[in-house]
Amino acid sequence: MVKKSKRVKKKIDKQKVFWAISIAFLFSCIVFYGGRLIYYYNKFKIKEEESISLYQEVINSNYSEESIINLNGDYYFTGNDVNNYVRYSNILFRIVRLNDDESITIITDKSISDLSMGEGKKYSDSYVYEWLNEVSNDEDTGIFIKNMANVDKYLTNSETCLDSIDDANNKECKKIDDSSYATLLSLSDYINTGNVDSFINNGEYFYLSSNNSDKDTWYVNDKGKVGTNDGTDVYGIRPVITVNKNVKLISGDGSKENPYIIEKDNNYFGGYVKLDNDIWRIYQINDNEYKLMLNDYLTVDNEKVEEIYSNNTYKYNDTQSGSLAYYLNNTYLNSLSYKDIILDSNYSNGYYNKDDYRDSIGDTIETKVGVVSVGDIILNNELDDYYTMTGNVNDGKMIYVVKNNGRMITKSIKSNSYVVPCITISKDSLVKGNGSLEEPYEME
Repeated sequence: MVKKSKRVKKKIDKQKVFWAISIAFLFSCIVFYGGRLIYYYNKFKIKEEESISLYQEVINSNYSEESIINLNGDYYFTGNDVNNYVRYSNILFRIVRLNDDESITIITDKSISDLSMGEGKKYSDSYVYEWLNEVSNDEDTGIFIKNMANVDKYLTNSETCLDSIDDANNKECKKIDDSSYATLLSLSDYINTGNVDSFINNGEYFYLSSNNSDKDTWYVNDKGKVGTNDGTDVYGIRPVITVNKNVKLISGDGSKENPYIIEKDNNYFGGYVKLDNDIWRIYQINDNEYKLMLNDYLTVDNEKVEEIYSNNTYKYNDTQSGSLAYYLNNTYLNSLSYKDIILDSNYSNGYYNKDDYRDSIGDTIETKVGVVSVGDIILNNELDDYYTMTGNVNDGKMIYVVKNNGRMITKSIKSNSYVVPCITISKDSLVKGNGSLEEPYEME
């Protein structure tokens, strides 16, 4: 009995040793890996806190005195040879000024639509304002700002000059409104950035936000000179937005080839898409679909396709032989290796009388291949003389054509113009890529 009792005691001692070693091992693992977790968390947190804001990066950069000037606490970029490019929502912007509250005002490098202000309208009451910013209870407003990425995170309200300005050399603004995210450049800001010699002078016609005492609207022409009209001409729209002071710089040096980047996540709007060997660009995002615009002219055997629009009317009819609609939805569509992923979708096919853009987008037609309309965001601003599907009068014989100088003109539906097709695909179609031109979104 005694020997048996000793054997039991030895067994119990081994169990205690095992459990003691196990507990010590687990405790050491918790201390070691927990310590590493805390170390790397704090290291990452410190690194994130130490990352510099876009404002500080720009203000600390070695810009020359000829490139940036201080006017009453705001630093304006000036001249025509400055590296002040910012990419946001896949659109290239230029920095206009660094504000005294450390926010940054930026303007699109090119026009992204062509619209009229409306006859005798101030900017705040204009159709352009409603195209840029959301208006309560009107889903057809805010076409621009709705497509911008994480607006509440990256942007703050922008300043709009409300002064009535009659002097083309005016440099100051006394009455300011800051109730909206998006606006247009004021005459004062254009003068302060160098006028004709400004980097903002890009060879396009585009509207400014300022009016004169006769209620005419100021604009910049393709030579960089300012003038006024009654607001009914269709000119380029270059949105101005303001980056808030807390936005951090992710990468970039401000050059056109390597612009300042402020977004961590991909934004599909404006992204490039590769289908077979074709490059497209996302110009509209709906609930379950992307609308794409070809990133170049439609070509056959390396020759740009020129077509008449129709022999009858601007109404887009893909069953009418001899029309652009018929060609795109038959000959062209059947030539695409990826035609099976293209969806039937509604495309705007209204008319535009240099007035309310909602007339052009309110009337739609369902088809597979369309073209852009007045009121759409147009990202292919280097292309020239290509069709929209917007007429200039109801059931008329004239069609709007996009020019690359910031203007739209009307042409007979029986005349020839180039073609830039648009298609619609499901959001589920794109599964890889980051949307850049170097690494476009693609199907599996």
